[in-house]
Amino acid sequence: MQGQKQYEKWMIVYKYMQNPVLFYTDSEKYADLFRKIRNTNGSKTKVIIISRENLWAFKIKPKIAEIYSKPGYPVHYPATYMPEYTCVMHSKLEIVKKAIETKIFASKYYCWLDIGYFRYLVDRRKKFYLEVPGDFNDSKIGFTKVYDRDLEKDSAESILLTGNVWIGGGLILGKPDTLKFIRDSFCKES
Repeated sequence: MQGQKQYEKWMIVYKYMQNPVLFYTDSEKYADLFRKIRNTNGSKTKVIIISRENLWAFKIKPKIAEIYSKPGYPVHYPATYMPEYTCVMHSKLEIVKKAIETKIFASKYYCWLDIGYFRYLVDRRKKFYLEVPGDFNDSKIGFTKVYDRDLEKDSAESILLTGNVWIGGGLILGKPDTLKFIRDSFCKES
């Protein structure tokens, strides 16, 4: 239960965010809570309840589980241990795709943002806007960099074996045309 209470506490910051928000969830409880938190931003808030069973990422869960169960496959909790965790991570890409296709809020940029992204600002009580950095390259997709990686040492194999994570998935930013890469490459029915 500590995890749920923590998650609910993190959501409070979104009361003060002035940007339009599409909130996707598979939980009626969190849908209602988010509506209450964003009640002063009603016209800038759309809550969409989505079933995991309808997401491409959860349809491939058996394949993910099969890969993780192979003898010798590296175990990095939760990333290569819990197939459901991997499905959740992959579903971010599909949900960005859905957000762009809905065109509920016309925007030059779209951004995936984890609820816990502002976990260290839960006591913040000031209105704010998220803005695209002035030097952002519109031809690229923005992710959160955890740390610099050494291209000389970090091969695909070493990344897999060591669980080396240098890019965070808590924030994904881009123009719809640039994010087309995500829409076309990762969210195909299998």
